[in-house]
Amino acid sequence: MVLPKARAFLWIVLHEKILMGDRLKVIGIQGPNWCFLCKSEEETSNHLLYKCPFSEACWNWYLDMVGLSLAKNETLKDFLIAWPSSKSSKWSTLWIIRLAMIAWHIWKERNKRIFKEVERSLEAVREGIKIAIEEVVNGKSLSARYVKLTDWDKEMEKKWEFKRIDINQAKKAVDRKAFIGRDPPKGG
Repeated sequence: MVLPKARAFLWIVLHEKILMGDRLKVIGIQGPNWCFLCKSEEETSNHLLYKCPFSEACWNWYLDMVGLSLAKNETLKDFLIAWPSSKSSKWSTLWIIRLAMIAWHIWKERNKRIFKEVERSLEAVREGIKIAIEEVVNGKSLSARYVKLTDWDKEMEKKWEFKRIDINQAKKAVDRKAFIGRDPPKGG
């Protein structure tokens, strides 16, 4: 069930408890301390999930998809807090789901690159984010039982242009796109 994991991950991110190169070094665990997405900056949660060019491209793609623009903040936490708040009439379940899914998929891509030596394209990661959100909205995911859509969610669905899709076919297409021009992952 992706949604509970993504929400839990978002909580960890907001409370700055994510174990990455910078935090691991503080507790005495040595290892590579560079971003596995851009391969040039120090790995911090703020860089990986927000400032890295790969992550920025994911956030900007999403904002473009829904026709929004938000002021650029210095930290991921400030960026997430700047999204519609519970005091706003636009706060919604789908808003949180999308936010969590984007951060979760960026994190999963980082982990695939580290632990499986698999590097997917930006397009494949974006498509994975879109499919994950569509699974929940279309009720094709076990996670869908956690979701109650508001009127504003339904309006956002129109902007996102959700389609009823065959999730298994879409996942296969993403997997094929991910490795075009690259060697397949080791062991598979």
